[in-house]
Amino acid sequence: MQEQMEDEKPKYGARVYGMRGRLLVKQTVLRGVPPEYVIDEQKERHVSENDDSAIARAIRDAVAGNLDPQEKQTLQNLLAEITEENLHNEVGTGNASGRENW
Repeated sequence: MQEQMEDEKPKYGARVYGMRGRLLVKQTVLRGVPPEYVIDEQKERHVSENDDSAIARAIRDAVAGNLDPQEKQTLQNLLAEITEENLHNEVGTGNASGRENW
């Protein structure tokens, strides 16, 4: 019975988290005794909550065990996501502490 379990392919799943207009899809893998789904290393992908095909693709990839680690964000890509709807005013951080000079 133990040999049979070792020959089986790992079982994968997906967890989806909502974050301010974006979704984070994380790949999970069935591990442990008793078996439970746990986050599979750094295999995750950010997708827009309005992009149904990207959401479906990310979940399909995760369940198949093929969710590649997300490409690193560039400053240019991050700045391109700024819109009138998600732009906020300056944030006060209080008085300087220590030897800060403003």
